[in-house]
Amino acid sequence: MRLALLTRNAKHYSHLRLIQAAKDRGHEIVPIDYLRCHVSITSLQPSLRFRGTTLEGFDAVIPRIAASDLPRLIGDGHVTGGMIPKLLAGAEALAQGVWHVRIGADTMVTA
Repeated sequence: MRLALLTRNAKHYSHLRLIQAAKDRGHEIVPIDYLRCHVSITSLQPSLRFRGTTLEGFDAVIPRIAASDLPRLIGDGHVTGGMIPKLLAGAEALAQGVWHVRIGADTMVTA
């Protein structure tokens, strides 16, 4: 599989472990800075764009969003609508001591 890992810091320990685990299983994994990309999941044809160019050929996207980036993502309009309260509730849970939050099946917010 070809995987996109949305992260601000691919050198973070948990991200390095995720990258290594994917490679150990024969997958290709590409770290992408989520502040420089746009993910559209509102249509029947989801898309991933990085700096204005549509990225194709990924079998899955793994978003790893830092709670500290939420105000910027919301303020810049990267996160809108019903995702705002979900992410803010996740950030609050992290602030109260939860180690990680999973939203839906795929989105994880980490401290």
